[in-house]
Amino acid sequence: MIRLARPVFLTVILLLAGCVQRPPPNALYGPLPPAPPGTARLVFYRAITYYGAMQWRMVYLNGQPAGESRPGTVFYRDVPPGRYDLTIQTDRYYPNQFKTVVARAGETFYVDIDTLPRTACLKGNGGLDCAADAFILTVVNPAQGFAAIQGLELIAG
Repeated sequence: MIRLARPVFLTVILLLAGCVQRPPPNALYGPLPPAPPGTARLVFYRAITYYGAMQWRMVYLNGQPAGESRPGTVFYRDVPPGRYDLTIQTDRYYPNQFKTVVARAGETFYVDIDTLPRTACLKGNGGLDCAADAFILTVVNPAQGFAAIQGLELIAG
């Protein structure tokens, strides 16, 4: 009986080991490199969520391309102090989905990129926008943002 159970046990262990998800090769664990003196930092991240869209989307700072967001990634931009309108390419519009920040030297802003499920449709539009994804930007507090980027793939954007 033991001779028969050993191969079955080993097979089960090997199958379970294959289910373990490895972190991406550029997974971020710990702090980002320090920002250059006199700059502010904008950190954009997008977790992989069960209902989230899988499309890659361009992020814009004051209407200029800043980087491309993908699920499970984080990227940052060091910018001069000033006002920044943060937007993202989207298929559907939603109230307050874009943000504006006024950055001072030495500040870091964490921007969570998320999507509304396709079932969260705006009322009064006849349901036409239900087949598209609405990408939402949310500025979160630094402690929450720092925790959220751990384990995400650091990309150039």
